[in-house]
Amino acid sequence: MAKPGKSVGIGYRRPPAKSRFKPGKSGNPKGRPTGVKNFATAIAEELDHRVPVTENGRRRKISKRQVIAKQVINKAASGDLKAAQTIFTQDRLNEDAVPADGAASALDGPHRPLVMAEIVRRIRLMDEVPASRPKNKRATNSPAILPGIQLKEKE
Repeated sequence: MAKPGKSVGIGYRRPPAKSRFKPGKSGNPKGRPTGVKNFATAIAEELDHRVPVTENGRRRKISKRQVIAKQVINKAASGDLKAAQTIFTQDRLNEDAVPADGAASALDGPHRPLVMAEIVRRIRLMDEVPASRPKNKRATNSPAILPGIQLKEKE
């Protein structure tokens, strides 16, 4: 209940009507200007910026990203353990990444349908266990995936 002499619409969490946000108007009219880039974009642009360097007596322009990579690798090669750890960590992260050059995987290529058909055949053979064979034996004893193609044995 409102106290006598006070307006009902003013108080805690009830600003005066003239200072409230008007419908359709932003509370931050200037706001973030259009075209302003976020921090990650600014970093990426700076890393792609090309700078002149002298390497083996020749002057050429390379990106800052390449300059940093060369410096870290050279420090690691000279015995800096922190730089070596950085290189190994980055290398480990990139091992699982898809190659940028579009290198074919082991299952890609002209033999893929034949390999897949052989895998399906072996799976079906595993389901059909003959009565003369124990259930825990493999369905096929041949290491060949395809006739004429042998698997490499691990040494």
